[in-house]
Amino acid sequence: RLSAFAARELAQRDYRAIISVNWCGDDATQTTLTTADVLQALVAMKTSADAKKDVATFCPELAPPKADLFVEEWDDVAAGETTVRVPKRLWVGILGAAGVREKARWADMSNAQLETLARTLTDCRLTVTGKGTFKEEFVTAGGVALGECNFKTMESKRVPGLFFAGEVLDIDGVTGGYNFLSCWTTGFLSGSAAGEREALCVG
Repeated sequence: RLSAFAARELAQRDYRAIISVNWCGDDATQTTLTTADVLQALVAMKTSADAKKDVATFCPELAPPKADLFVEEWDDVAAGETTVRVPKRLWVGILGAAGVREKARWADMSNAQLETLARTLTDCRLTVTGKGTFKEEFVTAGGVALGECNFKTMESKRVPGLFFAGEVLDIDGVTGGYNFLSCWTTGFLSGSAAGEREALCVG
């Protein structure tokens, strides 16, 4: 979604930027955990029943300090409470980014290592150095400004008889589904309007 929300900003920066990702977000509550929340949860692992397990075995359930949710499986939690468990493959990658050995045990983790891991989980810095090839893109920003079109017919307000549809318009949907819908809808409107105009001219 970043390419949709920040398309113009990325283009202005020649697709070179540093982004910060907080992996500890909860879609259900639209909230994220802070570095302090995550650090306290990680520190608790050192004295938990899983202290002797390898850190890479599983990501503990991360939640605000008030919740004691370090279990192997998901438990029911209070409605609205932010809880996060990073998927296994992503967890292993985050451990590598934080410089943590996969065979390291929770009990042996130093406070400095846990602090680095908490920061990586909540403020993971990623460098953008370019964009994918054209074949990987499903929509591009830019085009005819929407304010220059009649939304009922998709006819140009400047040039009568000129109709617009799809990618020629400055529409950049969040996902492919929205872009497909805009293409189909504007195509139908412009096609119908153009057909009606042609029928009037012929008549």
